[in-house]
Amino acid sequence: MSIKIFGVHPVEELLAVAPESVQEIVTSRMGAKELNQIESLANTHGVRFKSVDADKVEQLVERGNHQGVVAIASDFQYASLEDIMSEGPTACVLILDQVQDPQNLGAVLRAAAAFGVDGVVIPKDRAASVTGTVVRASAGQAYRVPITQVTNIARTLETLRDQGYWVVGTFMDGEQAAWDVDFKMKTALVMGGEGKGIRPLVEKGCDFRVRIPMQKQVESLNVAVATSIMLYEIQRQLA
Repeated sequence: MSIKIFGVHPVEELLAVAPESVQEIVTSRMGAKELNQIESLANTHGVRFKSVDADKVEQLVERGNHQGVVAIASDFQYASLEDIMSEGPTACVLILDQVQDPQNLGAVLRAAAAFGVDGVVIPKDRAASVTGTVVRASAGQAYRVPITQVTNIARTLETLRDQGYWVVGTFMDGEQAAWDVDFKMKTALVMGGEGKGIRPLVEKGCDFRVRIPMQKQVESLNVAVATSIMLYEIQRQLA
């Protein structure tokens, strides 16, 4: 199995972040100045860089602005839950409860990498998985953070709590503002999916129900934006 990343900048980022995952790069624009960095990185890491007809690139990428270059990468390798749990006194694991839009998942993973989370948990069912679209939306940063897929989010929260994590769920009507919580602990941060938010069964496993204070006329934030705000606050307190 493989995933396809396309476009000049996303392919550059992928080669910079996870060159070992790239099987080959194909282009219909061999010699173009914009591809110099890609060719250089491919040569540095021993990745095959070959010229193909424009029709071949179109066949590989059904739609999207491929800019004449596509990276064929190995299928994404998920971590185990044990891999992302920390033994230290402070930590942050991000749990996504059924985020279904690949663009949102990619943006969330980019934020997770930026703020140094220990890992991200996503459900195997009724949620976006890590695809080429997600990697592209993350600007290649999906490879910088361990991601695990689980069959049951509620049960996973129980496992994390048994390992000393405090479960913090983000809700519109949360009792505490995010910055009123002391995050100098092992945190399992739960963010809900688009539309429905955190499901009731998952909510039962939360030790804290927090909110992001906003102006009254604003109903909600995109999940990627809300996640970025929460992760920033956690990182600010731990810095």
